[in-house]
Amino acid sequence: MKDNSLSIAIARINAKATAWVAEDPDNRFAGLLTDDLSHWADMGVTTAEELEHYLLVCEAYESHKSAWGFKPHWGALMQQSNDQLKREIAHNNTVVHEAYANSGVNV
Repeated sequence: MKDNSLSIAIARINAKATAWVAEDPDNRFAGLLTDDLSHWADMGVTTAEELEHYLLVCEAYESHKSAWGFKPHWGALMQQSNDQLKREIAHNNTVVHEAYANSGVNV
């Protein structure tokens, strides 16, 4: 029997995003993850756990750009644990929120 945890994880993430948009469709948009498993396999993602890690790396990458103004090294992020990535994301988000607070812009 083939493990379909990746398919299930993708479906859950997409369902959550779709439901969020449906709450206020005139003001919300969300991209959905592809359910093409060959795409994910080409990216080195074949399990739900690998998908979670990949998505955390993406979030850490983008939050780092927002906080510090430059892109971090992708390979270094890929080597971090999920807990390390979550701490990095939280720190980056704090930096961004503090910058906005100090600028007088409402977040």
